[in-house]
Amino acid sequence: MSRRTNAAPSSERVIFEQEEIQRVVSTMDLFSLLEERRIEAQQQQDILHKRIGALRDELQKELGESHKEIMKEIKEMKEEQREHAKEMSTRVSQLEKWKWQAAGGFIVLAFLWPFIWEMVSGVSLTVQ
Repeated sequence: MSRRTNAAPSSERVIFEQEEIQRVVSTMDLFSLLEERRIEAQQQQDILHKRIGALRDELQKELGESHKEIMKEIKEMKEEQREHAKEMSTRVSQLEKWKWQAAGGFIVLAFLWPFIWEMVSGVSLTVQ
């Protein structure tokens, strides 16, 4: 009987140890699985950071190019405005010159009008 009592606890002990080994193995499997998932998450995070960095760099490059293009267009517009202002200034100067010439002509005509009228009246009197 003593053997049986010793054998029974020993078999229970073996079963308990096997269960404990299975728990440890399953825990180790969980830890290894968890570690694999952590590594995958880290790799995905690294890929995401690289993509974000690449997009940021690309966006900054495009913004820089856009800024340069806008500044170029502004410079072209300023040059066109200068040319237009110069052309308008020339035209206004010509109009003012013509205006003063016309005013001078009218003044001369007004000054000479009595003489012209006298000549025209004298000619018309002699014609009759």
